[in-house]
This record gives sequence, C-alpha cells and structure tokens, in this order.
Amino acid sequence: MNYWNVACVRGPLAVEHSNGPVLIAQRDEPLDRRTYSCLVKWTGGGVSIEQVRFSAPGSLADPNQTIWVGYGDRWLPRADSIEFAVSNQQ
Repeated sequence: MNYWNVACVRGPLAVEHSNGPVLIAQRDEPLDRRTYSCLVKWTGGGVSIEQVRFSAPGSLADPNQTIWVGYGDRWLPRADSIEFAVSNQQ
C-alpha cells in the first residue's frame, strides 16, 4: 500500500468492528495532517466525491469524529453517515 491511499469502512462492511469505522492506511500515514479527495458511499444511498479528513478511531470518544467532510469553510463529523470512503494519490 502506498501513501495517500486511504480507505474507511463501517456498517455491514466492517461488522466485526461494531464500535466504529475501520481505517485502512499505511501505519505512518499522517492522517491528521492531510485532506483527501474521496469517493464516498453514503449510508442512505448515493455516491459522491468529497474532501475528507480522517482521525484515528482509537483516540476518539465519539466514533462519528473519525471522518470529517468539508462543506465550504466548515468541517463536519460524518462517520455515522458514511458506509465507506476511499482515496488514492492525486
């Protein structure tokens, strides 16, 4: 796996990890310092491309804060609304 290749899965895709989303990335990927263009599959249906930031799931009290989606100049926690998000090198 290469840097900038990040995926996050939750729900039925990560059923064995019911306590929150599962991040797939290089062990030393600087998730907290990068913004990723991701293909996002929303839980209610639909797919879109979004600007996404990730936080390490183990360090958070609220699993919803694992995935942040950019809306204009704001970043909103959206892990509870996303089935999966995947990015690749730009």
